[in-house]
Amino acid sequence: MNGTGLSKILEYVRYAIDMGIIFFLFYKGYKLIVRNKMQQLMTVVIVVGMAYLLVKVLHLDVLGWIFSTLLTPLIIGFFVIFQPEIRKTFMNMGKGKKWDLFSLTGKSSVHSEISKTIESALSAAVDLSEARRGMLVVFLKNSSADEVTLPNDHSEILDARVSASLLKTIFMHDTALHDGACIIEGDRIYRAGAHLYTSEQPDVSNDFGTRHCAALGTAERTDSIVLVVSEETGAISLAYDSQIHYGLSVHEASDILNSYLNVESRDSEEKKMEEQSDVA
Repeated sequence: MNGTGLSKILEYVRYAIDMGIIFFLFYKGYKLIVRNKMQQLMTVVIVVGMAYLLVKVLHLDVLGWIFSTLLTPLIIGFFVIFQPEIRKTFMNMGKGKKWDLFSLTGKSSVHSEISKTIESALSAAVDLSEARRGMLVVFLKNSSADEVTLPNDHSEILDARVSASLLKTIFMHDTALHDGACIIEGDRIYRAGAHLYTSEQPDVSNDFGTRHCAALGTAERTDSIVLVVSEETGAISLAYDSQIHYGLSVHEASDILNSYLNVESRDSEEKKMEEQSDVA
């Protein structure tokens, strides 16, 4: 093989590596945008960018002058309007053990302990719902407990294994821990009586009480998922990805929690076992 052929092969290899890195970065960027609900932000960037490109290509001098004059105010306004989304993205970027830059699936291993934790929490939620007692439970994902609580928080560190009876003991009676949140890390209640940040959204429903606003605020600031039981209506809700989903059934809440925390639910496990037995 002569030098010219070798140089062409190396050129193709460099091109392949170059394109591979570009596609990889685009893929990771897309996942980051979807995970943090930033589609609206990216739509604004793309529309403004295409409009500016069109002005330059068509040599529209007046519009070009307007774009140049308003560029700085537009950038400032952009960061002000989308400040919560931008902050959340940078807070979650590269955080936690589950962040794996070179993992294309982004899925964690199945932990039966977390699945049992979810079952215990939902069992307590059902009983508290029937008794019309409020409940607020934060399931940490990559964020830490300090990130979801207020700076002056004086919650109690329990470090106890999650059980339905313990959660009902905390929330069923008017104790000092009843009005705060329980923070669950893995299969343990790390803190109880925690005070959380409230939502920054201006259009939060007036029907939501303090617990729902705190759940939504936690979902806006972190990647945690929050389980809420309404003291007034008994409705079970989940807050995650800057949104709150109100009035869920236990089955719906279980599916969402297991999926969000990357744990295979018991129903899915039983279905796989049935499929395997049918094949056998």
